[in-house]
Amino acid sequence: MKSTVKISILIILVALLSGCGQKIFTEKLPLKIGVEFSQCTCAACVAYEKGWYVEEGFEIASYQSYVTGGALSSAIAEGYVDVAYIGLVPAIIALSKSATPFKIVSGIYRYGYAFVANPSKIRNIKDLEQNTAKIACPHEGSGENVLLHAALEIYQLDKSKVLSRMNRMNPHKILDALAKGELDGGFVPEHWVSVAESKGFKILLTCKDVAPCISGAVLVIKENLVTRNPEAVKRLVQMTARSIEYVKSNAGDAAIVTSRHLTHRLKKTNEAEKVELSYLKEVTPEMCIQAMQRIEFTPMIDVKEVQLIINNLHRLGDIERPIKAEDIIDLQFLK
Repeated sequence: MKSTVKISILIILVALLSGCGQKIFTEKLPLKIGVEFSQCTCAACVAYEKGWYVEEGFEIASYQSYVTGGALSSAIAEGYVDVAYIGLVPAIIALSKSATPFKIVSGIYRYGYAFVANPSKIRNIKDLEQNTAKIACPHEGSGENVLLHAALEIYQLDKSKVLSRMNRMNPHKILDALAKGELDGGFVPEHWVSVAESKGFKILLTCKDVAPCISGAVLVIKENLVTRNPEAVKRLVQMTARSIEYVKSNAGDAAIVTSRHLTHRLKKTNEAEKVELSYLKEVTPEMCIQAMQRIEFTPMIDVKEVQLIINNLHRLGDIERPIKAEDIIDLQFLK
């Protein structure tokens, strides 16, 4: 009898010990996740493939990739997502007009925008003033547009000449037009910068050159999640920091994971828009590695830096009213 009791106790102890280190959640928190179709997706898709969302007690109700930061910005403003991995500039645009309050709770990376060009057509930034230069940039309210205006001011370019000829289109269409010779240059985000470089186009300008305060991408979460379930938000923020660290220390594997997700989204985009990008069948790991090398991955955010960007967006007319950075940023979960 005593031996039976001892065996039973031993079995219980083994079961308890085997569960040590494993997180147990009585209820999974459903999340609608939105990611921008750019290098912004990196931290999210690593966490997705590694199973870290489930490990941290989340159930993925939806995982949707948006072709631009502007499209994801609209989804945030309309409350279609709970969590977004998005460029800082479109995030600010969304938060300035969203009926559903959101908070920026973490950074993902800094920088990540550039001007790429056909070197036989545009040799330097001053060439943007040429009447023959065929150039493009995504729409107002994008990080690329902020880079464009920074270049206009710092290089003292003739704004009327440059802006009067500026074509407005999405990054993947800019690359398509460059490949077809319909454009000579364009402002695009990573990973599209690396795609252009792989096709022989040259990087003539990055945001590091003219606007070091442009923060590339951030994590945005619905405010009611922050107030209603702060522990879950803390887990999500710390998981994102874990993803960022993984990307930095395991760049090769992270590039493979990211390229797989970006290629899948590329095919979906082509199907939805009924286009065939002859210049690009897949986003390769090598392209992603190149993009990662030009990006500074960090979960940290400089509130004063964000305020400078907000003030600039207001000056450019991209947001109707100035807002305080501390009203849209909550960094308590990074501590």
